[in-house]
Amino acid sequence: MTSENPFKTPHTAISQPWPTQTDSRNSTGKMSVSNLIIAAGSGDIAEVLQLLDVKKVNVNSTDGDDWSALGKAVFWSRKKVVSLLLDRGADANGAGGHYGSALGAAACGDEKGMLSLLLDRGADVNIKGGRYGSVLGAAAYCGKKEIVSLLLDRGADVNSTGGEYGSALGAAAYHGYTEIVSLLTYLTGMRRTTGIRRTSGMYVFNC
Repeated sequence: MTSENPFKTPHTAISQPWPTQTDSRNSTGKMSVSNLIIAAGSGDIAEVLQLLDVKKVNVNSTDGDDWSALGKAVFWSRKKVVSLLLDRGADANGAGGHYGSALGAAACGDEKGMLSLLLDRGADVNIKGGRYGSVLGAAAYCGKKEIVSLLLDRGADVNSTGGEYGSALGAAAYHGYTEIVSLLTYLTGMRRTTGIRRTSGMYVFNC
């Protein structure tokens, strides 16, 4: 009579295999990307350099919320980090979370210098995407009149459509930013055809 080895476990009984070397690398890679984005947002230049030069993290990687290191640095106005990332090959059109792009994130800030830096380094003023549809849409939604003017001077398409409010004009009208609405309405030449009217100092949509 042959006795069966009591310590032998059938292969089918193993329900959770050990992580493979590839799984470990992927997990570490995701953590490194997250660390790079966090470091960029906090302005930690030493950590950014460590992750780029030693850990060899891709400078254009994005996280689960579609932020790139450049986008996060722009959002938190970390100009030195922004310049460093651009010098290290960051795409000037890099992802910017719900703003769609790094330029979109800059459009909601108060630093024209940051916006100009990105544009001078190749960012597309008419890049599409994000909650507001366009960079101009983001600036209009945030009520940044000077940024709107700068974008228009740099070639932003005033007739661009998209986003939750349909257009930059729609985004400005939603919040009642009357000066921006007047500017955009004048530029589009659609004062009587936009479907927007003014009531008690606010611009509202005609239905």
